[in-house]
Amino acid sequence: MTEQWKRLRLGAVWMGTALALACGQQEDAEVRAESVGSLSSPLTLLAARYDSTLKVPTCAAPAAGCDTNYLVNRRGTQQREPNAPNTLKGTCADQPSGTYMRDESVERVRIFTTDGSNLAPGKQVTIEVDVWVAFAFSQYDSLDLYYTADATQPQWVPITTIWSFFPDAQTMRATYTLPTGGGRVQAIRAAFQRGMASGPCWSDPYSYADRDDLAFTVEVPAPSLPYQLAGGTSFNLQRRQDGTVWAWGENSRRQLGDGTTTLRKAPVKVVGLNEVASISAGGGHSLAVKTNGTVWGWGDNTKGQVGKGLSGDYSAPAQTVGLSDVVSVAAGGTHSLALKQDGTVWAWGDNSNCQLGDGTQFTRNSPVQVPSLSGVIALAAGASHSMALMQDGTVWTWGANTQGELGTGTTGGCLKLPAQVSAFTDVSAISAGNAYSMALKQEGTVWAWGTNGWGQLGDSSSLTRSSPVQVYGLTGVVAIGAGSSTSAALLSDGTVWNWGLDIVAYFAGYSNAGRFRPVQVPWLSNVATLAQGSQHTLATKPDGAAWSWGFNGSGQLGDGTATSRSEPVQALGVSYQ
Repeated sequence: MTEQWKRLRLGAVWMGTALALACGQQEDAEVRAESVGSLSSPLTLLAARYDSTLKVPTCAAPAAGCDTNYLVNRRGTQQREPNAPNTLKGTCADQPSGTYMRDESVERVRIFTTDGSNLAPGKQVTIEVDVWVAFAFSQYDSLDLYYTADATQPQWVPITTIWSFFPDAQTMRATYTLPTGGGRVQAIRAAFQRGMASGPCWSDPYSYADRDDLAFTVEVPAPSLPYQLAGGTSFNLQRRQDGTVWAWGENSRRQLGDGTTTLRKAPVKVVGLNEVASISAGGGHSLAVKTNGTVWGWGDNTKGQVGKGLSGDYSAPAQTVGLSDVVSVAAGGTHSLALKQDGTVWAWGDNSNCQLGDGTQFTRNSPVQVPSLSGVIALAAGASHSMALMQDGTVWTWGANTQGELGTGTTGGCLKLPAQVSAFTDVSAISAGNAYSMALKQEGTVWAWGTNGWGQLGDSSSLTRSSPVQVYGLTGVVAIGAGSSTSAALLSDGTVWNWGLDIVAYFAGYSNAGRFRPVQVPWLSNVATLAQGSQHTLATKPDGAAWSWGFNGSGQLGDGTATSRSEPVQALGVSYQ
């Protein structure tokens, strides 16, 4: 802008409301317009560059603001602006008539947030446009401002109209709220002309209209993930919606990942771990999958279950070697499983009971592929056995089978390779405990097999089962969990049911500590998620508050005490945010 230009402070003019409503202004475009005489932003704005595809000045990276600088300066046939007309896709060309620094022209456009943060959906922003107002028609010149939520497929929505009263150089300003649900690149249009326009592409032979667009990249936050709880042997993990992981309970093997071996009775943040998509808690180690498909482990590594390729415990997360494109993990007693996007399964850690399923009994400190398995959609790892749920609703198992936990109709020994659970289909979820297994059918019934000394199979008996039996009286189930000797189910009505060992009654010396049929957990309703630890159960409400009950000798209930509970207590500091 030349030195001879002077900026005149003009009074606020509130116009264009009728135009905006007639053209269908979006409700989230909060409008305020005024004419001012100086740049109001203290920010350093990102300088736009001409984009040959969009054909307009564009800021390709998120920033607090975007500025055309002089990319739209000049007008008319005598001193054409660079890359004219500087409108999206080259449409709506400027009126060719008019002389630079005499007739109506847009000289500079900028947009910036009012709070200094990056441009993002839902943010209030300010638009400032430097214009040249024609001397003879200063009272009849108007600036129309529009926005589009997607610069690649523009649908212009009016923001406001600002009228001038004096000639010469001016800065005009308006505020609005960046729309949500649009594209990553949005745009604004400044259309300056004599008189009132009737749309974003309006022109007549006497309007001397000058239109310029500015495209800018908005910072779209990563979609939040549902919070997740995972129960291990006397400890727990929680992945929050911001992608961080928190842990509490037993920590003698560094399984909490906070850099110490200190037992925690309330949640602490796992150090150095962000962008986590999925978690699993095992016997004394923890696993996490990041959004980039890598796997990270920490805690007990005596059998190589962290997968770092080395032995020795890890007090902070370490990346498991040789794995990518992973979607979920399962931590067992001393072994680990991972499911890749391609439906293959990988395993590492203890293999003394064939739980890695690689055809051997060699312990592995780095992942190996489980052969002959593909089309897998879910995994579960028990104390010494493993489970896989297939796309066709069948279940395959391998590892220890001393209690019939593989569901193959036999007991004893171990299976080095996966075998199908016989005559069992239409399964939607699986869970593996200590020498027993559970499955949820698509119809909402629960089935179980394996050891049953404390009634953990829920079939009204204490008989070991080598084939699936139906859990008594449960329908409408949406989630299940298998622990050391206690089982849990979440029903569609938001209630939670337990069966198996009542650990509180057991330590109190009661002879009837086993529950052989499901019983409803008292005082608990409207539950959203469920997790089963070794001897404790956790549930979360829709607001993210967590409730827990069962054994609490290591503070795994998260209520700040070491007192075991037969009824739910709220875990302190457990939040989904």
